[in-house]
Amino acid sequence: DRVGRDVFLRGAPEGLRTQRKALWQAEIYDLIAAYGVISARTRPVLHVVAHRAVMTLETALERVSALVGTRIDWATIESFLPEQARG
Repeated sequence: DRVGRDVFLRGAPEGLRTQRKALWQAEIYDLIAAYGVISARTRPVLHVVAHRAVMTLETALERVSALVGTRIDWATIESFLPEQARG
């Protein structure tokens, strides 16, 4: 008398099973692209340092001495600038 209102009967299992079967579709381009992504991810990265012009300490001292001169006393940086560049 209360079935369907306050009490519900248990449903019996139907006994049907769902079978899934994967169907893969891929072109040769897709396979090569996927291989390239995986290969690039696992390949070691080669780091090449760009060649820079570097001078020795002696050459740098000679160059700075030629620009500044042999001033030993304190001076402002602006005093080493050309007249046109002074503010």
